[in-house]
Amino acid sequence: MKLTRKTQVVYPKDLGLIVVKLGIHSGSRVVETGTGTGATTALMAYLVQPAGMVYTYDIKPDFQEVARKNVERLGLSPFVTFCVSDSRMGFKERDMDAGVLDVGDPWEVVHSMRESLKPAAPLAAITPTTNQAEKLVEKLAEEGFVSIETVEILLRHLEARVGMTRPSNIMVGHTAYLTFGRKTSSA
Repeated sequence: MKLTRKTQVVYPKDLGLIVVKLGIHSGSRVVETGTGTGATTALMAYLVQPAGMVYTYDIKPDFQEVARKNVERLGLSPFVTFCVSDSRMGFKERDMDAGVLDVGDPWEVVHSMRESLKPAAPLAAITPTTNQAEKLVEKLAEEGFVSIETVEILLRHLEARVGMTRPSNIMVGHTAYLTFGRKTSSA
């Protein structure tokens, strides 16, 4: 949350579920589109080290530059390859272990992502609206993804005091809808 940013960051409550559902670990090879500030990129880079790599794409060079500096500041540069490119045109990488879509029109990138992922690899997508999630789910099914689900994580703290425990009046509500799927072995 303290990274320099030009875009909205993915919140920690969402990042946790994303990396668990994707199974990211040391040695994983992950392709991401929509680098933004690099918050998701940095967490994945931390998890894939020392033998893995995150390949992150963004169409905007200024976003990539902010993300690059954030990743450098965290000492994670050796585990990230930055690509300024339109991911709708495809990814260079093949047989990737996992994929992340964090762009405004993720359905436009699903085919490229499918081509980049190895069989049975998981995918996560981050969308702010239900309309985007709906359109994405439809495209994932068309492209042969299975185990498709969309969730929203709401985080509410408790004010725990003896005899007076109650929910806090303030909570982190909607930040994003998270959609997950898995490339079929035959796709």
